[in-house]
Amino acid sequence: SIQLRKEHGFLKPEVVTGKDIGLGQEEGLYGLFASVHSAHNKLRELADPYRLCLGLLGLEKISARGCFGLQLKTCLGACAGLESRSEHDARLSEALDALKVHAWPYAGPIELVEQQGDWVQRHRIDNWRYVGTWCSKSTDYPVNVQKSFDLDTYKILVKPIMTGSLPFE
Repeated sequence: SIQLRKEHGFLKPEVVTGKDIGLGQEEGLYGLFASVHSAHNKLRELADPYRLCLGLLGLEKISARGCFGLQLKTCLGACAGLESRSEHDARLSEALDALKVHAWPYAGPIELVEQQGDWVQRHRIDNWRYVGTWCSKSTDYPVNVQKSFDLDTYKILVKPIMTGSLPFE
């Protein structure tokens, strides 16, 4: 993931791993990437349409004349003082907004409920991790806790949970 940190009052993207932070438990994380390389590639991909400075993104060196993108006119010049850092930071935040990783919005586990007639299934979820399923046709509540953040589980659940379109208790 990419985490925006304040450095000298300005935003600086930093690539962090699931070992560094609690994925799905902290706010301010963007993107779920398989590697540091893929996170850097995403920043490069976002730089052009948002006119972001690769130097300020930490992806290239900045010389006294600014970054290489300034010479190519793909950077608006925040690296050389031609644009304010707050303007650059606003575009960076906008660029990353669609990649936001949502923190678990509840104080504890919830149960997603599926029901059809007298058949009921309850799927317990906690911190974006699948815990287990209870079925009205069985007396067991098997516990199958995912030990770590699972991207597939997150992708399946994030939209219905954040929009409230799934019934839960």
